[in-house]
Amino acid sequence: MSEKVGRLTAIPSDSQGAYGLSSAPATLDAVDGEARRIVAECYGQACRQLEENRARLDALAQALMDHETLDEEAAYRAAGMPRTGRG
Repeated sequence: MSEKVGRLTAIPSDSQGAYGLSSAPATLDAVDGEARRIVAECYGQACRQLEENRARLDALAQALMDHETLDEEAAYRAAGMPRTGRG
């Protein structure tokens, strides 16, 4: 458990927790560890996607600086992405 932040999860540890149930410290630690693993995995995936699409993000940011607003078609065009139809 991080001393800076505390538990990531919100499972009560008192004797009258959610629905009158209590959780053992080992259970709370296991749940907290899994929640932290999932958050770290998602954070890593988000960072990778941002890095992989950096050129598109930069192009979109420049287009917004040049024009202040963009409609959907212009945003896709600025990012160099094909606009896929949505149902």
